[in-house]
Amino acid sequence: MWELSAISNRKWEDLPALKQKKELLAHRLREFDWTPGPQDLEPLDLIMLKSQIADLEYQSRQKVQVQLKVIKGQIDALQGQQQSWLECINFYSRQGAIPV
Repeated sequence: MWELSAISNRKWEDLPALKQKKELLAHRLREFDWTPGPQDLEPLDLIMLKSQIADLEYQSRQKVQVQLKVIKGQIDALQGQQQSWLECINFYSRQGAIPV
């Protein structure tokens, strides 16, 4: 990819360094241990099930967060009404009597 980019940008002088970089990367990849780990040996059904569980947990979390925002909005509205009622009561209390 680096070499193709250098060629398309006409940076011919970068090609030798990029070739060395590519060879070093290829050498490192050959030395890497490609033996599958214990998780890679899980059956596909189990992997799919875990993925579905994670997706469902995420969706549930999103729905709970939306519901909590709705409840917070309702609480804020009720607190506003409470404040309004308290101001009304205080107004009539200052007048001396609460009218019936």
